[in-house]
Amino acid sequence: MNNTLEPGRVSRGEWRWAWGWALAVVALSCAPYVYAALAAPPGHTFGGFLTNTQDGNSYLAKMRQGYDGAWLFRLPFTPEDQRGIFVFTLYLGLGHLARLTGLPLLLVFHLARAAAGLFLLLTVYRLAAELSPVIAARRWAFAIVAFGGGLALVSIVIGRSNAAAFVPVDLFVPESVGFYSILSNPHFSPAFALQAWAIVWLLHPPRLPLWAQCVGMGLIGAGIISLAPYLAPVVAASAVAAFPKTFRVSKTLKVWRATARLFALGASMAALLAYDVWAMRSDPAVIVWAAQNITASPPPADTLLGLGLWFPLAVVGLWRVGTFGKRPALAVAVWLGVGGALVYIPYALQRRFLGGLFIPMAVLAGAGVAWLLSHMAKGWERALSLAVLLLFGFTSNALVLAALLRAPASADPALYLSNDEVAALRWIDAHATAADVVLADARLGNIVPGWAGARVVYGHPMETIDAARRRAEVDAYFISGGDLPDRYRVAYILGGPVTAGWQVVFQSGAVRVYGR
Repeated sequence: MNNTLEPGRVSRGEWRWAWGWALAVVALSCAPYVYAALAAPPGHTFGGFLTNTQDGNSYLAKMRQGYDGAWLFRLPFTPEDQRGIFVFTLYLGLGHLARLTGLPLLLVFHLARAAAGLFLLLTVYRLAAELSPVIAARRWAFAIVAFGGGLALVSIVIGRSNAAAFVPVDLFVPESVGFYSILSNPHFSPAFALQAWAIVWLLHPPRLPLWAQCVGMGLIGAGIISLAPYLAPVVAASAVAAFPKTFRVSKTLKVWRATARLFALGASMAALLAYDVWAMRSDPAVIVWAAQNITASPPPADTLLGLGLWFPLAVVGLWRVGTFGKRPALAVAVWLGVGGALVYIPYALQRRFLGGLFIPMAVLAGAGVAWLLSHMAKGWERALSLAVLLLFGFTSNALVLAALLRAPASADPALYLSNDEVAALRWIDAHATAADVVLADARLGNIVPGWAGARVVYGHPMETIDAARRRAEVDAYFISGGDLPDRYRVAYILGGPVTAGWQVVFQSGAVRVYGR
């Protein structure tokens, strides 16, 4: 097989290689979940999530709304009435898919997560092909996204003696790492992959009529905004960087066709962003939710450790790929530069800008690694370099997997429900409606909306209105009782002390459900 190809061209042999490894990576991402389910402690059922379980149950609750027929999202972790807004369409759509196929919500979630991961990995290979004709550079880019991470090993050696100590983002910010993104949920991977396709379609659009190209670009823009609207400025900057810069007469048609595609991308993003801004200001409950939805960036030292070896290697790669084509290199460099700069702007969701930066960094670093290794004449130099890369560039995901595989032994209540709790949730599911409010403790309150389809008094630190006060009220009720059920029009109480006027309507073991 040739070691180089034309930039933008991927041979059948390359695609076979990419497909094979992508399937293997996705299968590896599914292994901890399968193991956690099969090795559940006696008397327990796996809850379906291994990382960030609060948000995982939030995704499941959104799917449950779709399963129940909704296309307008309402906050299910709060008792306030809402009229609903057209957001989180991926999860609502997955809920509809679960209803149509008869598959369990959790299975649909993980099938979608696996399919999204496959899409991401194949997209990375395609983007890497735009930057470099060298097959080794493309494969290194793929490997960095599939298996690479930051300097987690260094973090462990340094230790964490206090809150300011170094903890790289590759250990606790899933969207900052390729494999961790694939492992976590179905929306990170397609959001980041669509960013790459916006660049690819501007550089080398498919051989379709112009109107079809514009429709495709419009769908790419709509997909990005529906999945991650905060990425709009990064997408816009990288797309403009990919735009043809020549206006010679011989290139006029090419420029105008690229203009049409760029306009379609921008128009679709602008339209959905305008709706999102209006929707977020049209419902009082959503306004409060948006105000308390704060995701701050980690300290810069944590971020730098999370980027690890790949950032300096990306600088080397940028120098190399610039010799093959300025537009692809510029577009990817702008993606990395603008996204990185936005991580520390004064914005409530600033940490989200870390999401997907591993893609431009990986495709650039892949070119840098391939070039450096090809210029090492001595075998021991290559062997030592590969050992350093493996030790300091590919260990963080191994640490994450090792931690996840210990889940069954811990019987962590954040990950497992008792079979009695599952029975109670199924009873509520059969008897409550989406309009009913269930009072449960903070842990089960996070689970009820996804498993039973009802609202709760408190269930999520960001998606419950006035979350801190509501959490304190719920905690106090489950210690000493009170009038909380009457204040929030509660239909059922899951566990807790017996309250006057309430009776046991279901019991499994020590778990009780109270009703009027």
